[in-house]
Amino acid sequence: MILINALALKLAFQLKEANPNHPASLDVLRYAIASIINTAGTAIVAIILSLLLGHFSGAALALISFAVLRMISGGVILNPA
Repeated sequence: MILINALALKLAFQLKEANPNHPASLDVLRYAIASIINTAGTAIVAIILSLLLGHFSGAALALISFAVLRMISGGVILNPA
C-alpha cells in the first residue's frame, strides 16, 4: 500500500503541476489515483492468474458480479457492532 500511495502522490503532483488551477486538492487527487491503481491492479492480477490457470470465465464472472454488486449497494460499509 505504501508503494501505491507513493506512486499516486507522484502522479498527483504531476497533475497539479500541469493544471495548478484545478479545484481538486492534492490529497483528493492522490486518493482518487490510489483507488484507481488499487482497483485496476487487483483486476489485472485476477485476469492474469485466471488465464494462467484456465479459469478465465469464472474470474471474469466474479469481477463483473462484484462490480455490479458494488454499484447496486453503493459500496456501503457495515457499522461495527
